[in-house]
Amino acid sequence: MTESRVDPAEIAQLRAEVAQLLSRVERQEADNAQLRVENNQLRAVTDRLASKLDSVTELVVQLSSALQRQSSATPNVVEPYLSLPEKWDGIKGSPESMLAVLSMTFECQPARYPTSCSRVALLTSLLTGRAGEWAAALYHQKSPVCNDYEAFVKELKKAFVHPSSEVADETRLLQLRQGSQTVAEFTSRFRTTAARLTCGGPGSPAGPLPPHQTRSEGGSRTIPNFPPPSGEPTHGGTHATGSFAPRGTGAPFSGGTMRLLWGSGSSPCNMPHTPGKRSLRVGVGAASLGVSTHAAPHHTTLSVSFQLSQGPVPLVALLDTGAAESFIDQGLVNRLKIPLTLLDHPVPVTSVDGRPLMPYPITHRTQNLRMTIGEHVETLHFLVIHAPTTPLILGHSWFRLHDPHISWSTSKVMAWGVNCRLHHPSPGSQPRETPPKDVDLTLLPGSQPRETPPKDVD
Repeated sequence: MTESRVDPAEIAQLRAEVAQLLSRVERQEADNAQLRVENNQLRAVTDRLASKLDSVTELVVQLSSALQRQSSATPNVVEPYLSLPEKWDGIKGSPESMLAVLSMTFECQPARYPTSCSRVALLTSLLTGRAGEWAAALYHQKSPVCNDYEAFVKELKKAFVHPSSEVADETRLLQLRQGSQTVAEFTSRFRTTAARLTCGGPGSPAGPLPPHQTRSEGGSRTIPNFPPPSGEPTHGGTHATGSFAPRGTGAPFSGGTMRLLWGSGSSPCNMPHTPGKRSLRVGVGAASLGVSTHAAPHHTTLSVSFQLSQGPVPLVALLDTGAAESFIDQGLVNRLKIPLTLLDHPVPVTSVDGRPLMPYPITHRTQNLRMTIGEHVETLHFLVIHAPTTPLILGHSWFRLHDPHISWSTSKVMAWGVNCRLHHPSPGSQPRETPPKDVDLTLLPGSQPRETPPKDVD
């Protein structure tokens, strides 16, 4: 049997092939190890993504639940449309009506004005004139009240609503008087005041009713028909801490408040005089066209006559040396169709106890009127107030101008002051020398007071 022989070359070749296979196996193992590392890394990334996905899924579920609850709790209701109130300039009337409409707007449209800042912005847009300038100044100063609606309203009232106008509605209701008003006007006034008392309580401030507009004679400009007063004055005379100027004079009101101090009592000659007060009781009846008014007893009045376009109108004027200016009732102005002029600056008028007299403040005066007292002729104007029981008042300014000597017992002018010599007397009338002002003519022996004083023209 022959022994097979292996070629050494073949063995060497096999060895080389085996070495190659081993090398390939090692490389494959290294690749497998790298793949295992990458696989582990991918698995870690997958775990993190899965965790984040779970968190996002949970958040989506929570948002969906919250949205469902909100949709079920808030029905889809369309907010009503409300008209904005009229703008206010800080001078005429009161802001109470405007503020009430805004409060109702905020209640009915909470989504439209959700913040105090948006509500202050709406209120500011409704302020004009002085009130608008005041609000703009607060905004430019970055005042904190511009971000607080309640504080802004409080500051607005503090700046423009006079404290004396905050009269208790309880007092207003008790002091209502019909005067020259119609039954319908008085009933409306009564119901309005009673409604304020019921809704706002006895201490709630009440602004004046909106003025009705009437045409002035001889012009197309409208003038307010002033509302009736909250109550008749209770103490005598008027007092002013400032002066006024009619439109066109260029002289502004110097500030302060004019106080109307009428009251009851006897004649000034029978009672001691107290500065700032009078003892006359207002009691002059309401005037009608062509009919003289009649004074009640114990009142010092003077017969006068207005020369109007419809002819002479006899009236009776109350002589009130405590009144700072001369006044006329709005009702008398309406009946006689006397044209009015707007004052450059309103004049606040209050009674001695601080209650405002309507209209508050005074905004109008009559145009220059020609008035005769016997043969005395002058031209003057009157501030317009609501005083149906005293439709015509000659005040301290009239006395200061003419310095008349009055017979308080007969209600006649016994003599005119020296300043009246500067006027132009009528032809045929001779001015006579006036005795000293501190001498009573009735006490002079043989002195007879003249019934008809000289005619003066202002």
